[in-house]
Amino acid sequence: GNTWNLTQPIRLHQMCGGAYVNSVYATGIPDPTGTTPQSETDVVGLGPTSPSYMGCYKDDLTTRAMVLTYTNNFLTIETCVWQCGTYRDFAYAGLQDGGTCFCGNSYDFYGALPENSCNKPCAGDSTRVRQFYRSH
Repeated sequence: GNTWNLTQPIRLHQMCGGAYVNSVYATGIPDPTGTTPQSETDVVGLGPTSPSYMGCYKDDLTTRAMVLTYTNNFLTIETCVWQCGTYRDFAYAGLQDGGTCFCGNSYDFYGALPENSCNKPCAGDSTRVRQFYRSH
């Protein structure tokens, strides 16, 4: 019979926040205090074990914890970190509800939440984890 293999099983473990909850990553750009949080220059394969992962943080609809929003149906942690850091010079990238990217120079407006609050898989990763290949 045919066996099916995942090309990138690690993707299953990537989470992009939750409802009004941000998975926050440092982009490597210094924040206004001059602090540069530890970040990886190669952002491929970022996840909660990455040194640039800041944690899971609460957000609110009335006053957003992070200023700039970028939405993409193919959103991944990498694209959000790139959009916020390399492209827009923000220190932090926050991924929310699977498909929204927030950028800012601060993120801890409402406080941290338990890791299991960041439980929505990234929209871009869900398309990628379905890329199976058949081995005979």
